[in-house]
Amino acid sequence: MLFWLTLAAATAWLLWYMVTVPGASYSGALKPLTDDERLIAENLRGHVTVIASREHNVFKLPMLDFRGSPIAVDVRRVVESGITPRINTGVLHRSAGTGQVGAGVAVAPVECFRDALLALDRRLA
Repeated sequence: MLFWLTLAAATAWLLWYMVTVPGASYSGALKPLTDDERLIAENLRGHVTVIASREHNVFKLPMLDFRGSPIAVDVRRVVESGITPRINTGVLHRSAGTGQVGAGVAVAPVECFRDALLALDRRLA
């Protein structure tokens, strides 16, 4: 019985914590991109377009002249082009209002996509 009470209390606390952290949502206009940030965004968008299997038929992006958002990474396109998905990371401080304390973009190794494509070929053959 004590186990279930402890589990219920822990669950209630976790739900409260998830709802109340970070405490306040960001509001206001975003700062405009710098020239370097704009160049990085264009390069990343180009990479995603090369390895995406298609464009979304409903989710249209104004910054792409209302073309569909690239979706679904195609493992064949990744292996053929050598362009791998970028992994965007961000870490927020646990205290409300402190903001972001870390961020980065990692590059996935192409080897894992080659291995996945070979495994898929073996499975479908």
